[in-house]
Amino acid sequence: MEHGETVRIQAVTQETTTPLPRAFWICVSVLSVFFTIYALVHFAIYVDGYYQTCNQYRNTLEKHLSLHGSALPVIYHRLSCQGVFDFMDYIQLDSGNAYRDGIINTGLDLIFGVASAGISWILFLHSSIINIKLSTNRDD
Repeated sequence: MEHGETVRIQAVTQETTTPLPRAFWICVSVLSVFFTIYALVHFAIYVDGYYQTCNQYRNTLEKHLSLHGSALPVIYHRLSCQGVFDFMDYIQLDSGNAYRDGIINTGLDLIFGVASAGISWILFLHSSIINIKLSTNRDD
């Protein structure tokens, strides 16, 4: 420092010190919205497949048990999908693919798939909301 020089001090706000530009947050927001829509479609297809499988198993259950008359409303209206899956797992044993005692828990497997698809959609939705907020709050 030489004698007579002046020093200029400037205050910097927290928002302007980020190394990431606004364009980055916009690109990440667009990608996260795309994956949110993709996860929602995946979830909807999985739920539809769950109910289609349930209806197909009800038809198969009706044929295997040779049910007629007043027993049909029990299968189609009173028995839940989980009950139908359990019933079919015991009727049609697949010991070549089963891990324990020749019984596969189809209903549990399908519920895990539906739940994981739903959770992934919720996580993508939250990340999209956060990224959109970050992209709109930038002053760059």
